[in-house]
Formats: sequence, structure tokens, C-alpha cells
Amino acid sequence: MADTNQPDYSGNVFEDGENVVVNMQSVEEAKFENVPKGVYDGEFESVEFTRSKNTNAPMLACWITITGPSNVGRKLPYYLVFSAKALPFTKAAINRIQDGATVLGGAQVNLQQIADSGALLGKKCRFRVGLKEYEGQDRSNITQFLPIQAGANGGGGQAAGKFA
Repeated sequence: MADTNQPDYSGNVFEDGENVVVNMQSVEEAKFENVPKGVYDGEFESVEFTRSKNTNAPMLACWITITGPSNVGRKLPYYLVFSAKALPFTKAAINRIQDGATVLGGAQVNLQQIADSGALLGKKCRFRVGLKEYEGQDRSNITQFLPIQAGANGGGGQAAGKFA
């Protein structure tokens, strides 16, 4: 669904022979509205295996879509980091994701296979949102995963198996 409050910039990009020409003069800079602090239900929309830019630690970069009780459809990033320092916090998060312990709780887990298989896609979760400063501006941030409430957002479900 198109946002009728957004200006139409379709005429700002056009082809001039072999060149693409863009008129940025009338384009307004994007402004982001934070998701308010609170507790939300959600589900995993995408998961990608990557490495931290700062420490090169392996991680799963996730996008989570809010499913309720408000701000439905908004998306927030979350990073499951697998460094020695972060492992206890990552395990706490995993244990609160629907089937997380089944998917990621094995003795040996291949993170690339987890991402490639889509084993976390559609998994339900409940989380707390706070604000964190990023590049001088407050940004919405998932601060903690919470236990899924029975009946509120699913829970249970089919076990996805282990990946080694």
C-alpha cells in the first residue's frame, strides 16, 4: 500500500541515452519514526549469516516484523552474535524464540546452514523495544527477548531440527 503522504519522485530518475540521470534537487531527506518503547510480538522475516564489521564475530543478522499489539508491519533488526563475550546473551535470546532451542541449541550449529535453510523464518517472538543512540540520533532497538505468552503469538509449533 502506497503512503499518500510521500512525494512522488518518479520523474527524478530518467535515462538519457546510455546514462541514468537523477535530479536530487527537489528530493527531501528521509526521516525515520521510531517504534515507541514497549513490548511487542513479532516474527522473523529474514536471517542472513554475516560477520560483525567491528570484531569480525560470526552472527545472524535478522529482520523481525512486528505483529502486535501496535505498529504492526514495522520491521526492526536484531543481531544474534556468536562471540565468546556475547554467547550467554545470545543463548538467552535463542531460548525465548519459538523453537529457538531446537534450531540453534545443538552441540554444533552451522550458522550458514541455519540462514540458508530458513529455519528461523516465521518463528514467533516477544521482545522489548528501547531507544539507543546511533550516529547522533535515537533509534528503535530490540533490547531483550521475552517469553512468548501462550495464545498471544503462537509458541510451540513444529520443531525445525538441528543443523551441524
